[in-house]
Amino acid sequence: LGLVEANLGVNKANYFVERKYDLSVSLQEGVVKKNLTVTYKNNANLAMGNNGVYKNYVRLAVPLDSVLEFIKVGEDSVIPDIGTVAGRKEAGFYFELMPGQTKTVNVSWQLAPPLSLKRAGEYRIYVRKQAGTPPEPISIVYNVPVGVDLKTEPGYNTLFAKDIYSKITWKK
Repeated sequence: LGLVEANLGVNKANYFVERKYDLSVSLQEGVVKKNLTVTYKNNANLAMGNNGVYKNYVRLAVPLDSVLEFIKVGEDSVIPDIGTVAGRKEAGFYFELMPGQTKTVNVSWQLAPPLSLKRAGEYRIYVRKQAGTPPEPISIVYNVPVGVDLKTEPGYNTLFAKDIYSKITWKK
């Protein structure tokens, strides 16, 4: 998966924006559910006015066979632009972040790979970091049914400073 932002404000407001990423990956028999929450905080001074508004068009790239469940900005549901780019499904949407404001973007999707938790196996995830953004906090949490012995290589609750490749394995 990859999240790509474009500042459409013809300003440098993105310089003031901090992000915190939380990714939850739930493995169930025959289905993988993912939920990405990104908390944005605009540290621009209120005196900057319109020059401090982060006018952001966000694109989330996920595997082509993913089914998008919802996108919310704060409490508001968003209907994204959906397309296919370079063999990936892409969901795009716009939101604004005023100086001094914090907003949460929450995206949920699922896919149905040939996955069985009834026998030993593995699942790999690749999270692409957008070039040019500073290292920011990220947490990746894996959820599996009770009784599945899960091993994460490596676990993540760290700074998102580069692309992340994670492999989890389990035995039954």
